[in-house]
Amino acid sequence: MKKYEINPANLIAELFAAIESEKWDRVKRRLADDFQFSGVVPYPLGKIDFILFQRALRLGIPELRFNLHDVKYKGNVINAKVKLVGVHNHDFVVPFSGLPSVPASGKLVSLPVAEVKFIVRDGKIAKFEVKTFPGGGIEGILQQLDANKLLVYADEEMIDY
Repeated sequence: MKKYEINPANLIAELFAAIESEKWDRVKRRLADDFQFSGVVPYPLGKIDFILFQRALRLGIPELRFNLHDVKYKGNVINAKVKLVGVHNHDFVVPFSGLPSVPASGKLVSLPVAEVKFIVRDGKIAKFEVKTFPGGGIEGILQQLDANKLLVYADEEMIDY
């Protein structure tokens, strides 16, 4: 019997759809056991920490959308762009930081377009890398929420994630 192989670009779209609909079991099934997420976090996150990170983002910004576009793939490598957009309707706790939460503000969060790269292995996502960029990631979210004081606190305390 032939093993079902999913188009790598569809696998990435399915990952984001699962995150956006908070189907955490589906997210888990699309990630390799040794999955690594890197680029906009202080150190690479494994599969479980990545899911916890995404859940924390969605708690503070429940309608957060990735807006995946310009998807190109060759073999098992997928390059694409994402633009995170959502409204900060609930208190936002910066994942893995120990920082105080940012009270709900009702502000629109719209990060600049980010370049992302995925590596697929055996039908699952093994790596998800986000190219770092000014105004992006958690830092960009905090800046847009006027919570820059937390960034200063983080730098002074050298938070151990």
